[in-house]
Amino acid sequence: MKSLLFPHNTALLLGGLLAALVWVGCDFFEKDGEAAGDLPGGITMMVDADEGATLTTEGGIIATIEPGDLPEDTEVSMVPVAVEDSDGRNIAGVRFEPDGMILDSPIVVSFPLSAGWDATNEPFVLEFKGSDRRRAVNTFAYARVVGSSNNRRAEVLVSHFSGVVCASNCHAGTIQQVLANFEGRGCSQSEALERVRDNFPGVEIPSGGCNINGASNVETVQAFLDTYFIDVGGYDANQPIPSTTLNGIIDAVEDGRQVVVAFKPGTWGQRSGANNFYPTSALEFAHSAPLVVQNGEVQIRNTLAGTDQALRDALGGDNVVYYPARQLNTFRNLQAGVAVELAVCGAPDCLSDPSRNEFGLDNYHPVDGQSYAGRAWSDPWTYLFSQGAWSGIPPRSRPWTAVRIYVERTDATDNPCDPPEGDTFNANIDLPGYTATFDVNFLLAGLGSVDNEPGFPVILVSSDPGGLFTRGDYMQIGFPKNLTDGATYTLSIDGPDEGDPVAFFSTPQIKDEDSGIPTAFASTSGTITLEEAGTQPGERLRGTMIANLEGKQTQIIDGEEEQIPLSGQVTATFDVELRGSGMTMPVQVAIKAGRSMKNQR
Repeated sequence: MKSLLFPHNTALLLGGLLAALVWVGCDFFEKDGEAAGDLPGGITMMVDADEGATLTTEGGIIATIEPGDLPEDTEVSMVPVAVEDSDGRNIAGVRFEPDGMILDSPIVVSFPLSAGWDATNEPFVLEFKGSDRRRAVNTFAYARVVGSSNNRRAEVLVSHFSGVVCASNCHAGTIQQVLANFEGRGCSQSEALERVRDNFPGVEIPSGGCNINGASNVETVQAFLDTYFIDVGGYDANQPIPSTTLNGIIDAVEDGRQVVVAFKPGTWGQRSGANNFYPTSALEFAHSAPLVVQNGEVQIRNTLAGTDQALRDALGGDNVVYYPARQLNTFRNLQAGVAVELAVCGAPDCLSDPSRNEFGLDNYHPVDGQSYAGRAWSDPWTYLFSQGAWSGIPPRSRPWTAVRIYVERTDATDNPCDPPEGDTFNANIDLPGYTATFDVNFLLAGLGSVDNEPGFPVILVSSDPGGLFTRGDYMQIGFPKNLTDGATYTLSIDGPDEGDPVAFFSTPQIKDEDSGIPTAFASTSGTITLEEAGTQPGERLRGTMIANLEGKQTQIIDGEEEQIPLSGQVTATFDVELRGSGMTMPVQVAIKAGRSMKNQR
């Protein structure tokens, strides 16, 4: 039997089938049980290779074999397989015979999905060798969802008969890890999830972490992260994460603040829509993992989607794979399965052949694949219909090349369901084009860094209920390290490391017309008077601010882009407690943006 793995793109090819199992939900991956048995309703027929055939089970699973797909006339069996679990989340499964046959061209197998299935909720694929579905491991490939809302199907391309599992990617490992941390800080799972529902009433937030009715799990995980975490930035493929950022998130974890990294291939999309989410296709938010302290080191905690007990035993008895967070740039460029191989037997490709590891495991196909006439590989569906017949196994993909970083808002000692009270921020904003009332829905104060130097007090405040800084008004105030009670400081764009406070502001009401991105404003003059001048966690910043702001809005005038200067003023009063040091990235980005504006002036 040859395993199969394909890179994912807009539509993704899934592995071949000895047993094709489509599961929706993720509790299956946390359980052990007996291998599923055959069910009635299967079909066996002799298929003429030159004519092809359509096989359909009584449950509506369809295999379409086109002329030329089979290498020779073959008796093909498609047998339904029991896939029940205690939660009833699995929907269908089949196994194909003859075992191990490599096809001359892939066949299409489609599975019925439940009514109302979200078209963006593409099932992902696991594979297993032999007939035991418990040996399934993730291939990082996805099915294609087709059809109307009440008649959707998951289509799978099959290039050879081997074992396949389809499952909904619900990010349960990430959510459950975060919720477990919340429990230890006095915030129950039910209370934490209810707060997410309050923030995002249109998003399905299941109690168990996984949607079992086809709703978008990508919406669920984004709603969860946007409620409790700050999105501090994303890095596309071939864009390294700076060492300063890596150091910042590692420091945050060591200080007790939770950090989650999200992955996808290629390039991050833009936030949009009513909830201001990133694209909600499963392919656009393919994986997430928390950072944890393990064996005295901050590491990426990856939950292995699979139930192979022998593989779990080789990992020490659990389905978790750790990788050093300082090597995140290396991790995101690993080929599929290599992180598991490094954890089990220390080298890429060591789990593709039982002779290459002490456990006798062969869960993955070779890293470099198996030749298929030297043809280029991109989107397998496009390849199939434009290039014609092929056979073989492509190299393992690199499915996580783009990464996005989320840092918890709440200090490690605080209850995230009941943030500390007493912080206040009130502001009046006078800018041309701004007609809203600055209604504070998110407020956080802490210590940030400027040009790699830590310890600068900062206030982040937003009118966005989720605190995303992208769909609401956003203000940031940075202070120098040395402050004195009762003193008055002059605002400037030079920045805190030059001894001056600085303020930044943006609003969706004032956008650059070429990009649609909110115009950035920075303080060029003004004053801040501090009644309390805290500079350490637990101390308070209390005072008043009058900030004169300037910005340049890109406008389209007579078809040409022009930079139009805009200016205004913000007056504010504030009384906040400094919460810690997990705010390095947003502060550093803002300071650099301000200096860029200064240089343009």
